[in-house]
Amino acid sequence: MNAPEGATHFQLVLATTVLSDYAYDNSSKSFEPVNPNENETNGIAFSTPIALGGTVGSDTTLTVDLGFTSVLPPTVAVISAVGIVFFQEINGQLYELATNNAMRIEAIG
Repeated sequence: MNAPEGATHFQLVLATTVLSDYAYDNSSKSFEPVNPNENETNGIAFSTPIALGGTVGSDTTLTVDLGFTSVLPPTVAVISAVGIVFFQEINGQLYELATNNAMRIEAIG
């Protein structure tokens, strides 16, 4: 990926969500999540802004805590996407650029 023209910094983004299997419910005549408490639980984490062309200095770890205290059932999936946001620094202030940002699904499990 190439940084857009004028970009001076970037920031990494990790977005994670939990999606339940669905089953048809005759009483409501609709599909309902098998695990409604876990379904659509989500979170997002951002790195600190990192200068383009510079060194990061150390590993960058992004963690999303979804707040679960037990193992998730096999009827849900965890979906994680990783993204990058570009910024331009002007007079010491970072401004998000509106183009060439990207995100992709990294893992489903």
